Amino acid sequence: MHYKQIMLSKKFMKYDFGVDENIKRYGSMNPPEYDLKKIVDVPIALLCGNKDMLSSPEDYKWLKEILIDNNTMCCFKEYNLGHLGILMPKDRVHVYDMLELCKAYNTDYEAPKNEPNDFERF
Repeated sequence: MHYKQIMLSKKFMKYDFGVDENIKRYGSMNPPEYDLKKIVDVPIALLCGNKDMLSSPEDYKWLKEILIDNNTMCCFKEYNLGHLGILMPKDRVHVYDMLELCKAYNTDYEAPKNEPNDFERF
């Protein structure tokens, strides 16, 4: 329902509970929009599928520009995938990219000793 509300309103907003409940929860008749400018000091990787029918390239490119303006974009990659292609891909290129990002941004990561590297396990 929340996703449907966002699609119909064309606004990236919190859940609309209806006027009475919105007033109780948000202090206004309408739900507030998410303030993406408040996202700071968090490295965000945006990995997108250009065939995704739930999130269009227009949508994620809009988000990309906001994240760049906030100086939080650490990586942007666009893959020839649909929405489920990220979870059930024909190849694993984006999975390798995600693992590399996890290693790069996890300060506690240590490569396993005497074990195959992460990619050999796939």
